[in-house]
Amino acid sequence: PGWASEEGSTACVQVLTGEVRNKDDSMVFPGAWPEFRVAVGDTLTVKVSASHTSSGREGEARPHLAAAEAWGLPGYATLCGSNTYGAECTEGAGAETWGLLKFAPRAEQRGEAFSTCGEATIAAVMGWEVQPLLVCLRISVVQVTPSFGNASVVPAYATLSPDVQFVGAVGCAIDIPLQISPSSCPAPGCTISPTGNESHCSTSCGGAAALAPSVVGQLPRGAMLRPRVLNASEAALLASAGDVSAYWAVTWTPELHSSSQVPYTVCVSPGGAGAGRCWEVTVEKCRHCVREGETLASVAAQHDAGWMQLFFANPTLPSRNPQVVSPGYNLRLGVLYTVRSGDYLEDVARRFLVAPDAILSENAELWAEAAVSYAPRAPGRSAQAGFEMAATRGLAPGETITVALPDLAAPDWEGQVAPDCAAVGTSMHYGPFPAAHVRACSDGASAPGEAC
Repeated sequence: PGWASEEGSTACVQVLTGEVRNKDDSMVFPGAWPEFRVAVGDTLTVKVSASHTSSGREGEARPHLAAAEAWGLPGYATLCGSNTYGAECTEGAGAETWGLLKFAPRAEQRGEAFSTCGEATIAAVMGWEVQPLLVCLRISVVQVTPSFGNASVVPAYATLSPDVQFVGAVGCAIDIPLQISPSSCPAPGCTISPTGNESHCSTSCGGAAALAPSVVGQLPRGAMLRPRVLNASEAALLASAGDVSAYWAVTWTPELHSSSQVPYTVCVSPGGAGAGRCWEVTVEKCRHCVREGETLASVAAQHDAGWMQLFFANPTLPSRNPQVVSPGYNLRLGVLYTVRSGDYLEDVARRFLVAPDAILSENAELWAEAAVSYAPRAPGRSAQAGFEMAATRGLAPGETITVALPDLAAPDWEGQVAPDCAAVGTSMHYGPFPAAHVRACSDGASAPGEAC
């Protein structure tokens, strides 16, 4: 512009061109203003490039590239590592200069749209007028609403229905697969991976960084919510199918004393405003899943038993050698007995010729560490008792709880779990005491061995 020659003369023209590409140069985003989407928690990374048609002169300079003053950069965005106008990009070779534009939006930018440009110029020959080239793009900050996906080209990793119940045994891992899928995005543009290396545009809102599920309530002791590690073939299969879901799992290897006839409840939210799901997990009683390196003797020792007891309790062992048990084999530890109304621990122990403590040691969910506190009132008035315990499983409404009162001259107290007690951590109401077991002392306090 501004330069003209006489008709018939020749001129050497340097033409500036620019484009926006992904980080590994496998894709050029078309259009003068390509549009991108990015979610809070993700990072948009694209390559802004400028080049010129070389005249062939030696030492010819590459174009200069920096953020355009008129368009600027969104807050928290950088071009070539800087958020300020005039900071030049230095990467490039030959006739090309390029720089990475990175943008990790904050929560307060959700719902906003930005237009930003890189400005490219070349060194002017004396008497020339140089028109800068703008390489521009538009960015929308979108809201991700994750949900559970149940269709995947790797079916074993898809989220299962809440109707599915998981059953396992002490010693072997239980895996609850979670496929977290982003919502389809009404905002125009292209969603690419946070690293900028995806070779396709997704129609979803946000990438894997925005798809992080969370636990609702508590997991069983030792259970973990973690991202699933995909092997190379699985990752390639998902990429070829255009699957941008995040894959997670709740994994749990139940340890000794984790078995319970009452299922554990595992609840997970897909994140954001997505609806959560819950699954029931039962750890079979009287079972032990053999781990690598375990033998009948080592498993029996964990249960204060002899290896011959386990040997004769498992007539279908693949090997008749008690020292050889295949990992994953589900050993039977003893007899399952269904408690009937009116059964007491001592009655069951006598029936099977074992000590009551032996039954409790194999049924950890039947007991819990408890603390009983009480505040004496004035003589002739009742005492107020408080009871705290940490249950290792959920409590069922109507279930009977027996509380030992070691500091009181009174029998153990029995009370039922209130109907409104649905889970561990819920307030539980007991009582009243079935009879007046507490007597008054003259001074309102108890001496050693005396109950008030």
